[in-house]
Amino acid sequence: MISPNPFEPRQLGVITINKAKVGTYAMQFTNTITYGGQTWTPNFTFNINIVDPCSSTTINTFTIPTILVVNGERATHTFDDATDTIELESGVDTLCGLRTYAITFSSNGASIDWVTIAPQSPLQTKWDIVAAPVLDSVVGNSNL
Repeated sequence: MISPNPFEPRQLGVITINKAKVGTYAMQFTNTITYGGQTWTPNFTFNINIVDPCSSTTINTFTIPTILVVNGERATHTFDDATDTIELESGVDTLCGLRTYAITFSSNGASIDWVTIAPQSPLQTKWDIVAAPVLDSVVGNSNL
């Protein structure tokens, strides 16, 4: 058997999805060497710092177009779940958890009973916005 090149760089990887593991951990690397009938155990210490990348990720910009609906009818707009920089970098779509959305008036944050938003499936990869106004008082432009 050919032994690995001792001068080749090595890499240590640590992965967790458990937020309770965030923190700094003191580690000790120990190597037992036997040569010429003698054994010694050199070691060194180092830290592993586990961070939560989701606490500082950026949601990638996306837009929802103007939805035109006739009072008394329904209009639906489907959009893809928002992505963020960490999930795209890691290739894990749910790394930072499932997203939830709400539709409110942009002026005061009040909820709107004639506009709903819901996932198309339990996977929550696509969402439907449904506008179904039935009151003359909502006719006009609404900034949501």
